[in-house]
Amino acid sequence: MARPRSSLLAAVAAAAVLALSGCSSSSGSGSSNTTAAAAPTTTTAAPATTTTAAPAAAASNALVAKGFAFDPTKLSFPTGGKISFSFKNEDSVEHNFTLEGGTKVSKDLDGGETTTVSFAAPKPGTYKFHCEYHPTRMTGTVTVT
Repeated sequence: MARPRSSLLAAVAAAAVLALSGCSSSSGSGSSNTTAAAAPTTTTAAPATTTTAAPAAAASNALVAKGFAFDPTKLSFPTGGKISFSFKNEDSVEHNFTLEGGTKVSKDLDGGETTTVSFAAPKPGTYKFHCEYHPTRMTGTVTVT
């Protein structure tokens, strides 16, 4: 019976030596070469969240005029009904949103202001838009599907 007890004591002593070897501290400029085996860990990831995309005509189609350019340069909307989106001018000069073809739309916006542009959706297709005051620099397309 002495044999199993001594094996148990030897195992406990070995575990204690390993555990204590990871608790050493170094002082000043010296470094420690002691390596302790890391205990396995279990990480539980947070559950993934699902985001449902908003319909194409939602506020995600906001148009910004900044640095004499439109952002984004491509807008998409569903056919039928009314198209409505936010138009923000982050420049200090006046800009304009003009839709070519289909439904005629022209909306001026002073620097630093935001407005809503609304109009009846034209038939499916791709239509060009521009700024009347900077027509070669500020252009884009509206796609109606």
